[in-house]
Amino acid sequence: MNPKGRYIFILVMLIHHIASAQFFSTTGSWVVSVPASTITEAGNNYTQAIASATDQTIMNLVPGTNNGQNRNGIWDVYISKEDSDWDGRLIISARRTGTGTPNSSNNSIIGGTTYTTVSATPSAFFSGRGGYNNIPIQYMVSGLTVLIPVKAYTTNITYTFLN
Repeated sequence: MNPKGRYIFILVMLIHHIASAQFFSTTGSWVVSVPASTITEAGNNYTQAIASATDQTIMNLVPGTNNGQNRNGIWDVYISKEDSDWDGRLIISARRTGTGTPNSSNNSIIGGTTYTTVSATPSAFFSGRGGYNNIPIQYMVSGLTVLIPVKAYTTNITYTFLN
């Protein structure tokens, strides 16, 4: 093992639009380098997870109509990942670290404030009613071990917005 090696993680956010006349966007990506010097003694694994900035991704969403029915602006956000080059022992999680700015005083947003493990199967992330701007999302990678080869690992995070 190269003692000067580094793990590099790259996340690319993808967006799925399901419904009509709605707006949904995310901005942000995360590239992190983990120096081999983090392991200070042979046989020890990395003891801590690596977290991104609390606003690594910013999400904006405005619900639209669904087959002519607006469901009172109720929506759900699902999260999943598609691995490009990823070791299955690495665990990527995400959480919502704030509510962002509501477009109306009677809007609501719930869930997603604790880390959700992201897998290939879409899972409920958070939900709400009405439009929001600047919803901050944070990521965390855990499961680092000396048994995982040193190289760049890449996965794509997909958000699905249903309303």
